[in-house]
Amino acid sequence: MFFDDYCIFSSNRNLSRGYLHGLRAMVSKAGPKSELVQACTLIALANLGSKLGNSMHKHRAESLYSSLLRSFRLSISNQAVFTTVESLITATLLGLYEIITSTGTSFRAHAAHAQGISAILISKFSPFDLLCDGALFRVANPTPLEDLEVEISEPPSSLPHSSAVVNKVSQKFSVLCTPLFNQSSSAIDFFYATTVSLVRKAKDLLENEAEVTVDQLCQLKSEAEQLREAYDTWPATVPQEWIPKPVGHITPKTEDTMPQVGYWPTTILSYYDLYVASLWNNYRKAALLMLSIISRCHYRINGHLSDQIFEDSIQKDILKQREGIISSIPYLLTADLPTLVENAARGSPPIVPG
Repeated sequence: MFFDDYCIFSSNRNLSRGYLHGLRAMVSKAGPKSELVQACTLIALANLGSKLGNSMHKHRAESLYSSLLRSFRLSISNQAVFTTVESLITATLLGLYEIITSTGTSFRAHAAHAQGISAILISKFSPFDLLCDGALFRVANPTPLEDLEVEISEPPSSLPHSSAVVNKVSQKFSVLCTPLFNQSSSAIDFFYATTVSLVRKAKDLLENEAEVTVDQLCQLKSEAEQLREAYDTWPATVPQEWIPKPVGHITPKTEDTMPQVGYWPTTILSYYDLYVASLWNNYRKAALLMLSIISRCHYRINGHLSDQIFEDSIQKDILKQREGIISSIPYLLTADLPTLVENAARGSPPIVPG
C-alpha cells in the first residue's frame, strides 16, 4: 500500500525520475530493522490511520516517529554505519510524514519538526554537505554521493556571471536532479542555484530600511532581471514530452457560490507525470520570486511614481505563472483526470485525491 500510494515509478528515466523510484529495491536490501524501513512503516501507519479514522495507527506512527528521529540523528553522525543515499531518502520520508500528518491546526508543529530535520542534516556531525559539492544521485543506486560520476556542464550562456552566483555551489550540484543532465533542460539547475543565492541576498537588502544604497538596489534588480530573462526562455528548451497539454476547461459559474476545491475556473493541463508537473510548478514559483524582487527593488528606487509599462509587464508575467499553477491543480489532486474533465461542467462531485 505504501509503494502504491507514495512512489511514482518512471517508465523512462531519460525523461522523468518519478518520485522515490527504486525505493522498493532499496527497502528490500536495507532489511526490516533499518531506519529506512521504519520511515516507510510510520508513513504507512499514518496513512492507514487517516483513511480509516483509526487513532491507534496514528499514535503508533507518532511513537515510531519520535524514536526514529533520535536514532536517525545518531546514525548519520556515525561514519561506520551511515549510507549516504539511504540516509537522504530516510530524511525525505520523515519530511513526507510531516506533510501528510499536518492539519489546519498544526502548521506550527509541522514547521518546528521540519526545522528539526533540517538542523540534523546540516549539523556539524552530519556527513551531508547540502549546499556545496553535492552530486547528482539516483535513488535506485544506493551508493555514496561522492562515488557517483557526473558529467560537469558549463553554466548556460543565457545567464551572465554575476555576484548572485554562490561560489560555494559546485557545478555538480543538482537542485532537482533533472534527468536530462547533459541537455539544455539541465539549465534549470543552474538557475535554481543562482535563485537561492539571490533570494537570500534580497532578504538581507530589502528588509534593511536604513543602510541599503540605491546602487545596491540597482545591482540586485539587475541580477533579478537576468534571472527573469533566463526563466522566460527556459520553457522553449524542454523536451516535447514535458510540455503541459490542455485537456479541458472549467468555466466560471454564474451564481455566487464558491466552486469546489480543484474546480476553479481554468484550462485543465495534463503532464507527462507528477514529477514533471512538480518541476513546472517549482519553475513557476522561482519565476514569481524573481518578479517580486524586481518589483520591490523598483519601488524602493523610484518610490511610488507611476510606471505603467513596468507595472503591465510585471502583472502580465505574474498572471501567466499564476494561471499555470492553477491549471495544474486538477492534475495534482485527482487520480482520474478524464473523469474530472467530464465532471468539470457541473463542478462536482468532490475530487478524490490521487
